[in-house]
Amino acid sequence: MNSLASIYHTVKFWLIIVFLSIALGTLSLLAWVVDPGGGRSRGIASLWSRLICRLNGVPVKISGLENLSPDQAHIIVANHQSYFDIFALSGYLPVDIVWMAKSALFQIPFVGWAMRAAGYISVEREDKKKAYQAFMEAIEKIKAGFSVVIFPEGTRSED
Repeated sequence: MNSLASIYHTVKFWLIIVFLSIALGTLSLLAWVVDPGGGRSRGIASLWSRLICRLNGVPVKISGLENLSPDQAHIIVANHQSYFDIFALSGYLPVDIVWMAKSALFQIPFVGWAMRAAGYISVEREDKKKAYQAFMEAIEKIKAGFSVVIFPEGTRSED
């Protein structure tokens, strides 16, 4: 891909994600007012993720769905190889998921607000006590019937 095409796709990606984050992040907050449990906000997060994939021309192929039961809680452990891992998992898994995510993401306007409204779990990786509390919160979410998604590496990596 030449540099002009690369610039085009990068700008397109960021315009899409910013627009959708503002629009659907706001909608997620409004949904939280009528549904403090976060179910509607998680549904909006799933829509946000599918739209980001579709509008950026990213095809998503899921295999192994026969191993997931929508009426059971799961712990989903995934490699974090690209930005689109989040969108693919959030948008296309047929279970109600709650993310464990680094606390810095919760500080992003609209996105972080929507994450809180959806009941996602903030992880302070630098503070072992707070990280442990996040782990305990994940256990409570699983007991309540939610599937929890984690990236054990904590971030994207070359290998």
